[in-house]
Amino acid sequence: MHVCREFSGVPGKRVGPNCFSPWYGKEYGHSNYQVLAAQPGKLLIKSMNEGSYNFYVCAVQDQHGNFMTGKYVGSYCWYPYGGHEYAVDPANHSDNRQVYVLWYKG
Repeated sequence: MHVCREFSGVPGKRVGPNCFSPWYGKEYGHSNYQVLAAQPGKLLIKSMNEGSYNFYVCAVQDQHGNFMTGKYVGSYCWYPYGGHEYAVDPANHSDNRQVYVLWYKG
């Protein structure tokens, strides 16, 4: 899985030749995008702003070990899957999905 972002800055996942990003409850595919090339480390990878909220790159790991990348906004990781947008609250301990926020060395 590769982390990508379409040109307005929303992070997502690269699948085949497209970047899929979440936005307002839906999953959108883009043929023009950038792929992240960074080493894990110390700094949050900031993507863009929506109003007063910063977007950061996150990933959700499901119970089968699959990763879905998305945007970390406020206190939720929003990720695209199957044409829809889903949110995971890392503070919800009854949800068994893991949330990761991507960091890199600057």
